Amino acid sequence: MDLEQQEIVRLAVEDILAGADMENITEKQVRKLAADKTGLDLSHPVGRKLVLSMISAFLDGNGDKAEEEVESEEDDEEQTKKQKKKKKTTKARKVIEAHVCFDVRFFCFAMMA
Repeated sequence: MDLEQQEIVRLAVEDILAGADMENITEKQVRKLAADKTGLDLSHPVGRKLVLSMISAFLDGNGDKAEEEVESEEDDEEQTKKQKKKKKTTKARKVIEAHVCFDVRFFCFAMMA
């Protein structure tokens, strides 16, 4: 398979994978769709290896982006949890300070009487 055909197959595989449900599509389905799209026979060992390497390259390239998005979402969730905890702590501290202040005033008033 020459370089021009490999490039055609690569573009077809990338196009297929970009719109595919990555949880359910198989390498065989990608290879068949790419063969139908390009009109090339990809069932032979060279074609199989080529499609498999292109799928791997696509997943490696998109895997980094997806991993970064997941980490970003986790960081956002963690930040939100910290902010909620901080608000609760601040509110609790204010309540405690109010009680202490009330107790001190009450104690001082009781001592004066």
